[in-house]
Parts: sequence; structure tokens; C-alpha cells
Amino acid sequence: MKTRSARPGLVKSALGWVGQRINLRNSTGFWGHFFGTENWAGEAVTPQKAMMLSAVNRAVRLTAETIASLPVGMFTDDGSGPQAERGGDTDQLMRISPNADQSPMEFWEQMYGCQELVGEGLARKHWNNSRTRVVALTLMDPTRARDVENAQGTDWRWEYTDPRGRKIDLPREDVFNLPGFSLGGRRGMSTVSYGAQTMSLAMAAEKTAGKLFASGLRNSGFLNAGQVLNPEDREKLEKIMREYMGAANAGGMMILEGGMTFTPMNMSSVDAELLLTRRFQIEDTGRWFGMPPILLGHAVEGQTMWGSGVDSIIQAWQTLGLRQRIVRTQQAVAKRLMTVEERARGLYCKMNADALLAVNSTARINFITQAVQNSLLTPDEGRALLERGSMPGGDQLLAQVNLVPLAMLGDNGSQDAQLRSAFRSWLGIEDKPHADLPLLP
Repeated sequence: MKTRSARPGLVKSALGWVGQRINLRNSTGFWGHFFGTENWAGEAVTPQKAMMLSAVNRAVRLTAETIASLPVGMFTDDGSGPQAERGGDTDQLMRISPNADQSPMEFWEQMYGCQELVGEGLARKHWNNSRTRVVALTLMDPTRARDVENAQGTDWRWEYTDPRGRKIDLPREDVFNLPGFSLGGRRGMSTVSYGAQTMSLAMAAEKTAGKLFASGLRNSGFLNAGQVLNPEDREKLEKIMREYMGAANAGGMMILEGGMTFTPMNMSSVDAELLLTRRFQIEDTGRWFGMPPILLGHAVEGQTMWGSGVDSIIQAWQTLGLRQRIVRTQQAVAKRLMTVEERARGLYCKMNADALLAVNSTARINFITQAVQNSLLTPDEGRALLERGSMPGGDQLLAQVNLVPLAMLGDNGSQDAQLRSAFRSWLGIEDKPHADLPLLP
């Protein structure tokens, strides 16, 4: 059921989209979200259909789950170094509970999933009675929201249609927007819309492969009867042909009567390069999401499978793919989620990407060892990264005593004195002048 809107060009629908301007040429807007965008392969592409492709599903899930699993916290810096600040309003939303129903992992992986798939993640802010604190964040479907400017172009707001079809007007400060890459504007670029050609071709290849296997890898052909068949004979012949169709009947033999001949249209999957097309589509889909093929479970021809080579590829993905998304999130939290008072105090959000080393015990131990030996961390801080308790004397920075100035190279006496001094300091023995020391018998 549809009714006319008070403004020309708008359509009100009881099915969900309310007050939306519908343009028949806008293939990436209203119609695109529901029926897919135009493409050459002829397969409609929607976010839901795109997620049915294994490469798209893997790319979106891996990026979203990886970033959402990173430890996050709020910090201040008074000049002596970052100090963690717990218990604040934004800290509670980021680290403890974004809303009454979801854990932080569940909430943020859905935000990142929307960002990867349709260009942005949206969440509605819920304020306390005095509107001084954000007490909860609830997810919004980005495809049901649009940003609308006022007549003067000096301000804008959000118009959102919930799944029940109710239209909600929200000021911009009531929405937390996490956009992805964009060439301009407030909204991120939808990967599904801009990558529709690639994904449509992958869907077409999937459908073709399915039909080939459903028909027993046999293609159609021509049956020459040598004469014009009447409707009754044609119906009988079609009924007989159906008995030999499908994978279940593959390999069977058909009896041709009355001089009939069969001319097949032979085109194997190899001739059509179907398998190569499907392999290439995995690589092409990965490009849209900035995902190396090896992380999609696909090894390209000539790619190294040696452990160090794969580690380098993963490191490149973390550096060139995840880092930008992490920085974008930290800045969006500071600008659109933190209160004015929190920003005035110098509070900032930090996501710890070093936690990715936790699954690589060798790299993690080497990192902590080097940090302790080079006075970047105290032993207790290193133990804390391994979730171990502190030890007596572990709160002091250590230094290697085998490093001396160039001018002192070869001065064994100076090196011995430094070693002796470091050892006595470690034992807690104060150095005394030689005159005060008792003479040995």
C-alpha cells in the first residue's frame, strides 16, 4: 500500500521506506539496495546476495572480526607518557557494554561489517535525561538512512526508517557515523555498489557451474526428427527427454527411433575456462576489499607458500589494510562519540594492534625481550603483556652494560668498573671510597 506524500516526488510506503525520494535512474540508491544494481553479467547484486559469495563473506568477516577483537581503551597524556583511564562514559561504551543486548565484540564487528560491505556503520546514540552523557549505542541499518540538508545548506540531519517502517528524524549529534573510504560527502563508498560488476560475474560463474553439475556436466544439443512433429508427438518426445536429464541420469543411453539423430553442443567447463574464471574472481573480489588471496583461502599461481612468505603477506595486510581502518575508528570516536569535556581533558581512544602478536608466541617473546633489554619496558611491564604478575625489583628499567662509548674501547679497567658498579647496584650495596674500606690481612 502506498500513499502520496505532502511533498511532490516523495513516496510513502508501508513496506519500510518512508519519505524517500525515488528516482528511476538511481540504480545505487533505493532500488539498488532491494533489487541490485545494473551489471553486464545480468545477476542482481545486493548486500545479502554478495555475502553468499565465499570470497566476499570471508573478506568482510575477517576484517570485521579482526579489528573488533583488538583491545581498546581510553588514555590521557600529561607529558610523562600515556596513562590508561578507566570508568569513563566513552570507555564503558567501547570496552564494557555498548548497549543492553550486545557485547563490545558483537557490536563493533557488525559496525565494521557494514562499513566493509555498504560503506559505513551507523549507530544511534542514547543520552541520559540531561543529554550530557551517551549511555548506549544501538545499531542502525545504513541502507535505511539518508542525510538531509536544510534549505539553507547550513545544517543537516538523519532520516531513518526502522524495520517496522517507522520514520525517525534524528539530529546529526544523535548518530555515530563510521564511514569508510569516500571521494567526498558524509557517506562512505559502498563496495557492493561499486564492485557490482565483479560480484555479478562471480555469481554468474557460480550459477553456470551449478547448472553444469546439475545436468551431469552435459550440455544441450539438437534432436533432428527428420519431419515436422504434431503437438501430441512433441509432447511425448519432451517427456522421454526429461527422463535423461539431470545429474542422477548422467551416463545413461537414449534410444532414438524413426531415423532421429542427436547433435550435441559440446562445450566443456575447461573449454569455457569456467574454473579459471572462478579462480580469478576470488582474486578480483579480494582487490575490492584490500584482502590478499591467501587470506581468502586461495593461493594464486606462483605465490610462495613458505611460512616466512605467508607471514610477510599477513604483515603487509595488517600494515596497508588494518592500520588505516584502526586510525579511522580512533578519530571517529574522538570526533563523534566523546563528550566535549573528555576531549578538553586530552582523552583519546587507542586500539592496541600489538595484540595481533599474541597468536605468534615467538614474535611476541622477541618483541618483549628486545623492549626490556633496550629500556623501553620494565620487566614488570613485559610480564604484564604476558598476563603475569609483578616481581620484586621488576619496576625498574634495565640497561645492557656491555655498551660503552667508542673512546673507552679496549679500556678493560673501565669495563670492569662498570660491571662491578652495575652488579653492586643490583645487590643494593652502596659504593664507598677506597679509604673507608678495611685493609685485607
